[in-house]
Amino acid sequence: MKHVRLLTSVTACLVVVVVPILSAIGIAVLAPRMAPVRLGSSHLFWKLACGVNLSPEVHDVWGGDAFFVDDTWAAYSDSHMHGSDMYYVATSDVLADFDAVVTALRRSHEHGEDSAFIRGYIDWRDDDEQPRSGAGLLESIGRARKRQLVEEDVDLLAYVVAEEQLFWQQWQRANWYWASVLFEWVFLSGLVIFVLWPVIRNRSVLRCALHVGLLPLLFLLPTYLGYATYSFTSAGPSGGVLYPYLLVYIRGGTVTALDSSILAHLPQVLEPLSTPIGSWMALTGMSMPGPTSAIIAGVLIGGLIAAISLGYGWWLKRDAT
Repeated sequence: MKHVRLLTSVTACLVVVVVPILSAIGIAVLAPRMAPVRLGSSHLFWKLACGVNLSPEVHDVWGGDAFFVDDTWAAYSDSHMHGSDMYYVATSDVLADFDAVVTALRRSHEHGEDSAFIRGYIDWRDDDEQPRSGAGLLESIGRARKRQLVEEDVDLLAYVVAEEQLFWQQWQRANWYWASVLFEWVFLSGLVIFVLWPVIRNRSVLRCALHVGLLPLLFLLPTYLGYATYSFTSAGPSGGVLYPYLLVYIRGGTVTALDSSILAHLPQVLEPLSTPIGSWMALTGMSMPGPTSAIIAGVLIGGLIAAISLGYGWWLKRDAT
């Protein structure tokens, strides 16, 4: 029996060492793919900003916003069915195409095209007080688009303004992506240590069963507190790095009325760490295990482990006699 406990303890120690390493590797591999802002294209920036095609390789877009963030970076969002992806481009690269954009807008105007892009361009061209810059052109086009929306649909104008606010929220959240990376590694590593600590310390069977039984609830706790919640929809995996991919494997389950009441009163303290998915057009819910389901699963798992361990100990004693 002592040899079995020693082997179990050594195995647990090995798992505690290996899992954080594997978690770090997984996070490092997925971090570029799950980054809230990725490197984009100057041509796609101008497509969204001014409606011009500078190259045939630029794909058609459903929509999105484009802004000059500062003297260093420009950024744009590319909308799709389940949200919007954000991209950054060096301001110098964007401004390198500025003259070609102005020429394309001028030619479109000469060919009789009429749109908010063209009207904004004309206002910018004819107003000597406006800065002769890319930012000045975008501001003029933005005003023209808003005037058009006021004439056509005021409700749509409110939606566009909300989209702009969401854009800046995504951009600001991107500065905290490093915190998501650190949080997930600490959380996953700590979770493994917590579950296996009684085994490492040769604690009682009931203590081991208790720690393992808490695993389902503890694993889902970040989601209950607002982290990577959209991973339980068709927009997932999203809102994190490695953790959202782990959540995909436990989609399903039910959220009871009691669960809804509990979740409604839980502070969403981890929501600021979760990367927003942007404005979505359609989402399909994939169901999420509620707290009661997690507790029941933990009781069953812990009870099973306790029963197996106690049964094995009883069998060894009987065999010895």
